[in-house]
Amino acid sequence: DAGNLVVFADSVSVLNGARLQALTVGTGNAGNIFIDAENFVNVEGAGRQGAVNGSPSGIFTLNGNNETATGTGQSGDLQITTALLSLKNGGVFSARTLNDQSAGDIYLDVETLNLLQGGQIIAASNGSGAAGTIRINANDTVQISGLDPRFSERAGTFPAISDVTQPYSNISAQSN
Repeated sequence: DAGNLVVFADSVSVLNGARLQALTVGTGNAGNIFIDAENFVNVEGAGRQGAVNGSPSGIFTLNGNNETATGTGQSGDLQITTALLSLKNGGVFSARTLNDQSAGDIYLDVETLNLLQGGQIIAASNGSGAAGTIRINANDTVQISGLDPRFSERAGTFPAISDVTQPYSNISAQSN
């Protein structure tokens, strides 16, 4: 099993193709990710150079990293507590399996949630496993709006998630 990732901070930013991830591509389950940020969590943009060119910024718990390295277990859960959660310009939260196991669950406890210009929340299984549950507790506002203007030019550069991501902002729980 992969380890868990636990972050306590005033604010967390994941930008320009950077990632927080708990994953496994072998035997066992992916880890869980817990973030408690008093002010905000901001996930925005995509990489623009080298190996991360086109790859979206994101927070991922994943079992497998492509169609040939699928792993054997479940993905982990994502749990985020913060005042303001923003996913913008293609930023992604994903709890996903690339095998027949169940996807992880996503729990968000926020004041305000903004999914803008292609920001996405995804709990998905690429096999016969169940999609994860997405639970959002927003004490104030949930805003979902806009398209990622660079999606089509970037989609081929990140095949491990491009089959479930979309150009538009969305929340999706899906099983193939």
